[in-house]
Amino acid sequence: ELVRGIRNEKDEKEEKMIEEYNYEHFKLKTRYYIIKDLAHISSTYVRERIKENLSISDLVPSVIEKYILK
Repeated sequence: ELVRGIRNEKDEKEEKMIEEYNYEHFKLKTRYYIIKDLAHISSTYVRERIKENLSISDLVPSVIEKYILK
């Protein structure tokens, strides 16, 4: 299962195409989280912080942080 975030309508359209591809080719299901108050945060920025061993607790909800860091 994939966990993805949707920030806006543009993201949602792109994510739906990715979801269809992943399910069709790999049978992967996708779970989405829509958190409007964090819409200004990109996944690229979160990945950069993780790569640099910096905390992401101020960027994502704790349930997401636990999932990402396991």
